Amino acid sequence: MTEQLVNLPTQSPDETPTDGFSDAVPPPPEASPQQAAFEDLTLGMAISRFFRSPVSTLAALRRVANTPPESASSYVVAAAPLAPAAVAKTAQTARPAPDARSVRGMAFAAGLIVLFIVGVISSVNLQSERVRFAPDFPLSGVVLIGVGLVAAALTVMAGFGLPLARLAPLPRDSEEAPITPKVEAAAGVRLALLGVAILGSAGAWTLNGDNTFTPLGVFSWWSSILAWCAFFAPAGTNIGAAFGNLIQGVREALNRPIRLRWSWVIAALIAILLVGGWFRLANLSAYLPDMTSDHVEKALDANKILNGDRSVFFPNNGGREVFQMYYLAVLHQITGIPISFELLKLGSGIEAMLTLLVAVWLGRAIFGPEQRRLGLLVGVCMAALLAVSYWHTMLSRLGLRIVLTPLITMIVLIFLARGLRHNRRTDFILAGLALGVGLYFYQAVRMVPVLVVTGLGLGLLIRVRGWKAFRQYAYNGIALIIVSAAVFVPLARYWSQYPAFFWERTGGRFFGEDQVNVLDSSGAVIGQRPATPEDRAEAFRKNLPVFGDNFLKSLLMFNYRGDTAWITGDPSGPPQLDPYTGALFVIGLGMLIGRGVRRRDPVDWLLLVGIPILILPSALSIAFVIEVPSATRASGALPFVYLAAGVGMAYLILAVWERLQGRLLRGIVVGVAVLVVGLAATTNANRYFVEAMRDYRNSTFPYRQAGEMLRGFAESTGAPGNAFMIAWDYWWDHRALAIESGDPGWPNGILREEAITRIIEFMRFNMGTRFELRPDRQLMFFVYKDDDEMIRTLQTEFPNGVDLKITSFNRDKDFRVYVAPPPGCEWMLEKVGRVSKVCEQARP
Repeated sequence: MTEQLVNLPTQSPDETPTDGFSDAVPPPPEASPQQAAFEDLTLGMAISRFFRSPVSTLAALRRVANTPPESASSYVVAAAPLAPAAVAKTAQTARPAPDARSVRGMAFAAGLIVLFIVGVISSVNLQSERVRFAPDFPLSGVVLIGVGLVAAALTVMAGFGLPLARLAPLPRDSEEAPITPKVEAAAGVRLALLGVAILGSAGAWTLNGDNTFTPLGVFSWWSSILAWCAFFAPAGTNIGAAFGNLIQGVREALNRPIRLRWSWVIAALIAILLVGGWFRLANLSAYLPDMTSDHVEKALDANKILNGDRSVFFPNNGGREVFQMYYLAVLHQITGIPISFELLKLGSGIEAMLTLLVAVWLGRAIFGPEQRRLGLLVGVCMAALLAVSYWHTMLSRLGLRIVLTPLITMIVLIFLARGLRHNRRTDFILAGLALGVGLYFYQAVRMVPVLVVTGLGLGLLIRVRGWKAFRQYAYNGIALIIVSAAVFVPLARYWSQYPAFFWERTGGRFFGEDQVNVLDSSGAVIGQRPATPEDRAEAFRKNLPVFGDNFLKSLLMFNYRGDTAWITGDPSGPPQLDPYTGALFVIGLGMLIGRGVRRRDPVDWLLLVGIPILILPSALSIAFVIEVPSATRASGALPFVYLAAGVGMAYLILAVWERLQGRLLRGIVVGVAVLVVGLAATTNANRYFVEAMRDYRNSTFPYRQAGEMLRGFAESTGAPGNAFMIAWDYWWDHRALAIESGDPGWPNGILREEAITRIIEFMRFNMGTRFELRPDRQLMFFVYKDDDEMIRTLQTEFPNGVDLKITSFNRDKDFRVYVAPPPGCEWMLEKVGRVSKVCEQARP
């Protein structure tokens, strides 16, 4: 076996040694009592065997033809069994000379290096031609696609000595747990669990109605989830013992001294977390600089949770799932940070850092079971590229719940992949739990059930043979669906009560609107009617070309032209991947295609179809094509994209590593890999912190600057109730000003029409609250920079004031502040009709 990576864990004793770096070579298939190595047969002997046993001989011939020379001797056909010495001698003579093997390995490594260089050059050229989305696809894009196809071809041909194991179908007589719980001694327990599960789900549905979590409803909900999981648990599972072992394990872990065994994985992970932490958490106050209306809604909803709101779904602002708001409320309680933009960004940054850790787990789960070293390296490479990612950094610092989509998609994929490969019910149950929880995260997660159903279909198609294995697979899939549905019950109740609010953001227009306008002979709208099937069919015919164009744009967002929205991208449209990650993504995608062709593994194909499935939320934006592609709606595809890039990088590293000897040369390999990540980091840092932030800054308002002025005024010469913001079309949101001042409840945003009358009405309404007017303190008014008329109006009603023109980060964002002397108690009594406690205390 070739020399291993320095400090990399060696294969466990039960792993089959391989020549290379991919999956382990499968064990020899079962043979009859008469057995001989097929590759040792002469032509005459092979013909003789064919006449005696044509089926097994053809099967052996096919296996040998599809097997790299290094591992061909492991395949045998029906013949007499060989003695151990004969087997060793046969394997030794069947292996090619080390020099020939080394030549093939060097050729493969050189091929991957050339592909990477060509891919980077093509990516750079392609990204420089993204100025407009032209129908003529650039030549560099064609070359980049060719790089992926060549990588796929090399993998199909076993990559100059790259062995790929073929996963065998599930056996016909699988020893998996019984399909349904047996009605035996434990039948009473199973039936009791089923009853508790059904009653609990019914209680969760009934008691969490009207968009409100209730204590009894939450108890019923959680009880039903636990009961469903216990009911579907494999036969022989002792729930009490398992729970006790978990508690005992936690206690032992807390009492056990921490002993960190140093390894290359730990060193890489520490570096990844440090770099990723800098990208996501450094200088949060400046990146992002100011809030938008979306941030305002989230912050105020988190504040509602703190004030006792227990909503299942927030219908305002287009409708939003609730997990992030409850999470922010808890984070506020833990850290003491006020409900503010900083809290939003800190919350999403922490979730993003957790995603980096899960990325390592994902690589290990997908590729590690067959070869631990490859799985670890894929996970580390994926996490490293993700840590310096422009796309994920944008989601991390956005301060919104969107960053949860890649995280929960990874977790669902981990358990789903394990379930598809091994048909273990526990993995399906865990996948169902993760899927159900994820539906409380973000709208784009609603496409993940489509991914899960597709995975189940691939598993049935590829992994199952025999009726019993089919029933086991189907029953495990049913367990996944029911467990996820049990978690979804409160949100399903909201859906049934308020379907319009639930689907407001995700209700596509692919089949038209629910209501169709009725026109008169002149074309004027005179009413509406429900859409008919004919209307739906006509809308589908018109929207299908739009969807096709959207889908193509969404597919090309990774390497060609990305999100152009100023809040989630850059108007110049840089792709979501830098040139280096883009080249690795194409190479890795080709290798995944090759793996899918070579193996009977539904997970390989799921990794390929996952990208087109999870970009559908972006492609289905029929009514807002200007927002396509969308880096937020397509965020579910991010794990698949970076996993493919991690695959490309890991295979490239190991292809070169395996062919070099000596610490110096292998150190150069590691250094080059670090250099590639560093170049990607430099490119992405400039894209986000310089280019994207320039556009973001020019598109937002100076809420922080104004909020600091409001807070300073309230704490010095004024009071919270003495400050007002006069509205202007498409200008400030007074709620953002309130949040940035540290007082989210500040209410004094005034419509411009009849402003003085409205100001006095607010003064009257605020009497007896903490926003009551202090007539002995100054007044302050925030005014649009060009609203001279309002300044004159304020000067008439509140004379002797000062008109201050405040310079902001952009001259277009400048604003004015009018500061007036205290109005006095007499003015307050005359205009408001009442006086504050200050005036009453001042009376003799």
